[in-house]
Amino acid sequence: MINVNDFGNGELGLSHLVTEQKVRSPTRGDSRPSTVAPHHLNATSIGSAAANRIRGKRGVIGRVHSIFSGAIDVTLLGGSMISIVREEVGSGPINIVTDLPRGRSMAELGVKKNAEVLRKDGEILIGGKAVLVSMRHSRLYRTEKDFPTKLRSVSEIRANVAVVARTATRRGHHQGLGTLIPLLVPSGIEKTKRPVDLNSFSRLALPRVRSLLSEIREGRISELGTEVQNLAGLGPGLTPSSDDMLSGLMVSLALIAHNLKGDAENVRRVNRKIALSARKRTTKLSEEYLSQAARGETNEHFQELIKKMLTAPPNEAKSSAELVLKVGETSGTDTVLGILLGFQLSLDEKSAVGVV
Repeated sequence: MINVNDFGNGELGLSHLVTEQKVRSPTRGDSRPSTVAPHHLNATSIGSAAANRIRGKRGVIGRVHSIFSGAIDVTLLGGSMISIVREEVGSGPINIVTDLPRGRSMAELGVKKNAEVLRKDGEILIGGKAVLVSMRHSRLYRTEKDFPTKLRSVSEIRANVAVVARTATRRGHHQGLGTLIPLLVPSGIEKTKRPVDLNSFSRLALPRVRSLLSEIREGRISELGTEVQNLAGLGPGLTPSSDDMLSGLMVSLALIAHNLKGDAENVRRVNRKIALSARKRTTKLSEEYLSQAARGETNEHFQELIKKMLTAPPNEAKSSAELVLKVGETSGTDTVLGILLGFQLSLDEKSAVGVV
């Protein structure tokens, strides 16, 4: 449980559990940091996992793991992780979203890898006093799992799947596994005689993904481990392409089953097997995302895409997909591939995880 007084003045209380709630802008008088730092940022949201991980901690809580334009990733004492991110990265289970202006880079703030990260009152200090993040007025983010909007018919959802697949094929970043989308997801795009140009990652992944999908569809959960181990860690980036695909697959299976009254227990077994099989096979940060996705927890942009595909007309699903495709270098596109595969499995009446 979150202690409502643990983040300063109690702003992170029960009224902030709703993800859509607006964040109150701090006034001139109550926003002054207790510690002077060259870069003072205000946190606008904190993911539920991140909040639990730093709850009650004081003094040194961890060290900087990695630094990117959009995020400073932190390894906490004990081995778990949190990420300090820019606003456009979006809320997520382990994210602390800040008001760093668009166009500014986290890498410009003077923080070094392995620098100490400290917790003091309602603030986090990174790299001594290089960066101060005030959490006094942040809201708590939890992945929305119950979609109150009326669900569309199965045929309409399938139409949304095709729209998103076409959008990702035409506008995605395909240095990872994006080129597999037209091979694995029917979208209505006319096939040409010219073969799809697969990069080395996609060529390796294709037979493994097909085998994984067959095992899930046929309910052979005990056999998933080998294919997951062969996929985990494959591709570029700190969250490799195959891991992003697996994350998208798991979170879509979980949210679809939850909202369309599918076999949630079977989905939990599938997701648990995937997450456990990927351990020690990929990066620490990627393991974190896979663990969260297995429970249906994800970044707000990915959750919103799944919600739109289940509840909205095609133009809204397309717009949501276009936003997701901009995430990271290849992460957005690779996650969309996984989401699409989750929809395919869920909408297959012969699938062990099917909902129709």
